[in-house]
Amino acid sequence: AFTSYYGGLITVTWSPDGRYILTGGQDDIVSIWSFADATLVARCQGHSSWVTDVKFDPWRCDERNYRFGSVGEDCKLLLWDFSVGMLGRPRAMSIKHRGSMTSNAITRKETNSTVGRIRSHSTISEDGDGAVNGADVVHGFRTKASTAILPPVMIDNHPLSWLEFQEDSIMTACKDGHIHTWDRPKEGTGENGHYSNDAEKNAT
Repeated sequence: AFTSYYGGLITVTWSPDGRYILTGGQDDIVSIWSFADATLVARCQGHSSWVTDVKFDPWRCDERNYRFGSVGEDCKLLLWDFSVGMLGRPRAMSIKHRGSMTSNAITRKETNSTVGRIRSHSTISEDGDGAVNGADVVHGFRTKASTAILPPVMIDNHPLSWLEFQEDSIMTACKDGHIHTWDRPKEGTGENGHYSNDAEKNAT
């Protein structure tokens, strides 16, 4: 099992090629997980409240480059771009003697809107043949300092709860029941190397 930075997870989605998993929740962070490595590879900081939905953009994903969007309780729609080279390499877990592999226990206190402590323990034992035992495995929590941090590209502020990518547009839904269709951001990189944030709303 994997845990968020703090609080519970609200939304999860897979990349079109099945290599990455996105999660969002009560920690205000979008997390990128590697399925093959079974580990957290990046955190995406840009929301200031719970993340309610995350989706990959299948028309902007290839073997090395990916785009996805996220919406949250903070009324933000954020677009994110990342490449395989931007993601940090997972640190090897500490291997102890007598055939057991254990992650370090971590205690962390939040000083923002939520104050709490997080502890995570993970122990995987092997039998004589090297097989892994134990069905319930809790993976150790990765600190912010050891994980890549990705910045967002924000295109608008609305009380959003859902999004969907179309070939020529982005659709969002508000908590008041309205659905908006947006032109895609213009494909051009600015000084910071990210895509332009120009977008227009077509329909309400």
